[in-house]
Amino acid sequence: MPGRWGGVRSATARAIALAILVASGRARAQDPQPPKEPVAVDKLMERLEALERRDAENAALREQVRVLQDRLEKLEGSPKPEGGGGAGSEKPAGDPPAAGRAAGADFSQVAGGAGEAEARPGWTEVGKNLEMKTTWNNGIQMSTLDDAFRFHIGGRVDFDSAWFRQDPNLLVGDANGDRLRDGGDFRRMRLRADGRFWDNIDFVFEVNFANFQDFSNTGQQVTIGSVGLTDVNVTFREVPILGNLKVGHLLPPISLEHMTSSNFVYYMERSPAFDAFINRFDYANGANAFDSFFDDRATLSAAILRTGSRTVNPFGAGAGDGEYGAAARATFLPIYKDEGRRLLHLGASLMHRALDEDSTSPSDRSLVRSGAGREIPNVMAVGRFYSPRGQYYINPEVAAIFGRWSFSAEYLYTGLPSTYARQLNRNVFLDPRGAGFFQGLYAEMGYFLTEGDSRRYNRKLGTFDRTVPMENAWFMKTGRGRPTVGRGAVQLLARYSFLDLVSGNPVLTPRPARGPAWRTT
Repeated sequence: MPGRWGGVRSATARAIALAILVASGRARAQDPQPPKEPVAVDKLMERLEALERRDAENAALREQVRVLQDRLEKLEGSPKPEGGGGAGSEKPAGDPPAAGRAAGADFSQVAGGAGEAEARPGWTEVGKNLEMKTTWNNGIQMSTLDDAFRFHIGGRVDFDSAWFRQDPNLLVGDANGDRLRDGGDFRRMRLRADGRFWDNIDFVFEVNFANFQDFSNTGQQVTIGSVGLTDVNVTFREVPILGNLKVGHLLPPISLEHMTSSNFVYYMERSPAFDAFINRFDYANGANAFDSFFDDRATLSAAILRTGSRTVNPFGAGAGDGEYGAAARATFLPIYKDEGRRLLHLGASLMHRALDEDSTSPSDRSLVRSGAGREIPNVMAVGRFYSPRGQYYINPEVAAIFGRWSFSAEYLYTGLPSTYARQLNRNVFLDPRGAGFFQGLYAEMGYFLTEGDSRRYNRKLGTFDRTVPMENAWFMKTGRGRPTVGRGAVQLLARYSFLDLVSGNPVLTPRPARGPAWRTT
């Protein structure tokens, strides 16, 4: 058909050209003016072909504009025009679930009958065009035009080096010979793959190759040399009532600094309260429902989890009858201006969990560390005790960004309704000690010396986000051999924290920290 149509079109064009020549000849015969040189048929054909090419280019541009309009309308949450296509990275509220989609499927297959697509203009077909483009987005990222399918490969490497000068009278660890030793280590070394399928399923698979599995140190027996799992889960997006549902090995929703990625926190180590109480429950197996509301000014997250210290091991496995937990976190932005350069964040978290074999032993390590996990001694520790009724957490949080300035603070209160010093068997405990409680707090502040730089915030998750410098840092020579310099983002930091591990007789251990930070990209 294309070849036949092309022949008909060519013959028609030639007939039109001949008719024009005949008409022009008649006009010249009746015109008393001097005759002009006739227009050649070949030139007319060239003009017609040029017009056809221009029409084809205009049609392609119109199609591109239509696709971009569809994506923009989807991002803004406005209804689709009838027959529209393309999908943005975020689905507008009220879209029907994307169940039942298949590669190359049309709306008669997805919606259940021919013509139903026109009856439901808000629906969007995905998987029609599976061609992917590759770009750089803090890692290698491939995605389809409608962003319904995407795949990203990335990772992180944190290298730490430390030198200590320890007073002989300062005792750390479980034995008098334990010392804080000079050294270096890879604090984090992770390889990550994440992406999206059919616009409604996200996945994350992240492996940690550094030998720092959660709270392993000189006081615990942990297999050395094995890789570990961090985020390994799938998220079902836009689920009715629940919002988004994440299932797998995940972070329990508690604490601002806990939910903020280690890529985006101020320091390589989080606060002492985190290390003593949350880090031993850093990742767990479970299900987490979360969503944002009021134009992303509020978030709510709730999770059911398999608990216990043994759940948080290098392979994400855990077993124990009745050892479960529940956690919930809510945040709100009463102030949000200048695209996040001015904001006030308020939030709170609650969690209750059963203890692994009904026992726990809170401890804290130095905020500056070196060496393998088992070579890092505790600087504070509480002996093992038992709590058959589990442990609960209360964690209010506040944060603010004001241009170059940023601030965050959290208070953690954790209690155990009944504690015992000894255990006779699985259900019999001896030497009751009453209720126990512990607490911790931190407050930190940052100021960017470089103009235009500001801390970023993720409104959909209620956490801090990646700080992107206004100008990358570099030091290179030009083609003429002259040096050229990029500044990056330079920030001054300060933090104050304390931890109370003496239940009923508070003894505060202040931990000030300060220093500069330089972000190159």
